[in-house]
Amino acid sequence: MVPRWLMPCACIALVAIAGHARGSDVGRCRTVVSGRAEIIEFKAEMATGKRVTVRGLLSRPDGAGPFPAVVMLPGSRGPRPPGCYAAVAERFVTWGFATLLVVPVPAIDARATQLYKYETVDLGNYTHGAATALADLPRVDGSQILLWGHSRGGGAVIDAVSKAKMSNGNIRAAVAAAPWPGCPAQATPPAIPLLIQMGSVDTKIDVDSCIGYARNSKNADGFEFSLLPEAGHSYRTPGTRKYNEAAAKLAEERLKAFMAKYLRVGR
Repeated sequence: MVPRWLMPCACIALVAIAGHARGSDVGRCRTVVSGRAEIIEFKAEMATGKRVTVRGLLSRPDGAGPFPAVVMLPGSRGPRPPGCYAAVAERFVTWGFATLLVVPVPAIDARATQLYKYETVDLGNYTHGAATALADLPRVDGSQILLWGHSRGGGAVIDAVSKAKMSNGNIRAAVAAAPWPGCPAQATPPAIPLLIQMGSVDTKIDVDSCIGYARNSKNADGFEFSLLPEAGHSYRTPGTRKYNEAAAKLAEERLKAFMAKYLRVGR
């Protein structure tokens, strides 16, 4: 018997798995995320204004809901096997969230052309289409959406929630984990509560730029900055050489406390 969470939603079409290698990656990721995820598509807009169709991996908890939800933005390599951001998605589902992991490539334009290049600002723009798609789903509380991004996705989060870009009122709070390549020096403070989490010895990003961004944003409502001691870029990924269990545990505790402040979690 097919579990209810694998049944297609009437308002968002299931996407056929593409023959291209990256497309098949998405199909394999669906099986990695505990067999729970379904591939959906939604409309979005690139920074140039071009309208595109983007795919995502949707996972929902058991039960009637309505559930708060998370739009997840991946790093530069995207959601690819064997990891596929499955551990992160599964943890959010365990906490009672529906999750939509954005798959940035290939995006499909109006001429059915597959687009394999995108900028960080494009990924940030896709946030708004993903949040709208989530809000339209059954068993999802569309007024309680968290934005979460890692690495390049973290940089996209910071761009998406700036006062100049924030246009989706359903997104209540945001988390940027190890934002790559760092934090923008000239960015305006965030328009919604934002938590930045990063390792103090992360050599892949400009740590000092984020310390400066935190200094400039310290008076913004809901802004929090968590610099994790002795943690690098992959501190949160079990099984990797640079996994830091203490930093990962501390980051999780602070993430849960942040969500409890701004989202109706487990209520």
